[in-house]
Amino acid sequence: MSTGMNSSPGASSAPSLRRDERGAVLLVGIFAAALLFGAAFFVLGVGDSISHRETMQDAADTGAYTTAVLNARAMNLVVLLNLTKLSVAATVTSLLAVIAGATKTIAFILSLGPTNPLLPAIPALTAINTQTLAQYESIRSDAESALRAADRAQLALAERMPEIAAAQASRAVLAYGPPVSRGTAVARPLPIRRGQPITLCQKAMPLATPPALRAFDPVAPEPAKQHARLETSLALMPSCLSLGAAAMELQPNTQLGGERFQLRYYVVGGAMPTRGENGVEIASWERGVDQADNGALGFAQAEYYFDGDGAQAQKDADELWTLGWRARFRRFRAPDLAGELSSACRTGAGPCGQALQAPADLAQKVAH
Repeated sequence: MSTGMNSSPGASSAPSLRRDERGAVLLVGIFAAALLFGAAFFVLGVGDSISHRETMQDAADTGAYTTAVLNARAMNLVVLLNLTKLSVAATVTSLLAVIAGATKTIAFILSLGPTNPLLPAIPALTAINTQTLAQYESIRSDAESALRAADRAQLALAERMPEIAAAQASRAVLAYGPPVSRGTAVARPLPIRRGQPITLCQKAMPLATPPALRAFDPVAPEPAKQHARLETSLALMPSCLSLGAAAMELQPNTQLGGERFQLRYYVVGGAMPTRGENGVEIASWERGVDQADNGALGFAQAEYYFDGDGAQAQKDADELWTLGWRARFRRFRAPDLAGELSSACRTGAGPCGQALQAPADLAQKVAH
């Protein structure tokens, strides 16, 4: 009995401590909470990164497509002004051809002698000549003014529309708000030039000849009509060339789909949020986010093109007589990415300047 009474308290409490399971759930809960907190931080960080990148990319896509659409519209406006020049040249040339044809036909009739049966047509031809001359004198100055105005408008479109397009794109990009701070692109003039007057006149001749001959149909017999057609053909080209009008055309060796029609747009913004950057680090096994991937720069590419196939599309595009210029996205390709970035960020600082610290690395990542 004395042996049981003298047993120490520690001997009985040790087995009880080993068998005690109180607090085990607390330890599991602590580890689970830490794991869930890390997972939540990872998910939120990756979400921030995705949202940041999508906003930057959407803004860049908007800028690139806006500039391409406005450049395509400018090309269609150039085509419309070419057609306007063609209409004016055909109208004026028709009047000149009628005057020349009437004069030559009268001379032809008189050359047949005083007894020829065509003499009764002379008063009608004289009236046509007088009326047409009055019409020509009334519109000549207006026609020349219209042609000069069309020339100036086309040159202004070629030089200024790309700048206007870049400004419009910049406003659209800034509407996205943070993290976008500004957007920029390298503006390029439209690849067009003033062609030769003979090209426009060759296009106008088929349009001018029928109206020029129509006035002779009710008053002149067939021999006179044939002579008028000949005289009209001879007089048509010099009369048209005297206007000095010329249509716009694509610059030589400008290929559809070539670099000249590619438009790249760059969007500069704030760097990726810290939580997003940490989330990306966790997702990439702590490899970090280098300067090319920190989300401070977005970029996209679009082009304006002529809607057609094969050689005929190139021919129609070269001549600029057909409406059909469109815009579309293209895969981003930059032969001189570092140079374009330097030009686009020439006046930039902060994030844009940071993005340029490693242009070779960035070029390697995005230039395919």
